[in-house]
Amino acid sequence: MIGNLSDSHDNLEAIKDAVAFFNEKGFSAVLHAGDIVSSFTARAFKELKPKLYFVFENNEGDRLTIREWFGEFGAEACGDFAALEIEGLRIALLHGINEADVNALAVSGDFDGLYLVIP
Repeated sequence: MIGNLSDSHDNLEAIKDAVAFFNEKGFSAVLHAGDIVSSFTARAFKELKPKLYFVFENNEGDRLTIREWFGEFGAEACGDFAALEIEGLRIALLHGINEADVNALAVSGDFDGLYLVIP
């Protein structure tokens, strides 16, 4: 199973709840579609058992430190867009701020799933 979330915005309590849920239910991977915001949230995500893949959005502060701190426990920072293959599925992961880009991805046929957040 692949879990997803986005817009955690430094909400440590919500992150801890999500991590507990994903761990308890046995997910194999978790996709985060941006707006993690600060590197200190890595402490809460560190307990996540499934592999974490994430993209950035406009609210991330120090992207270099976020990459570093999340990378310490194996999370994969994918930039602003990720084309992933997980459990045999081709997945596009993005925050989705450009409607034309989102529509092009949706109709491209290149992906089995398109996980995005449209503000």
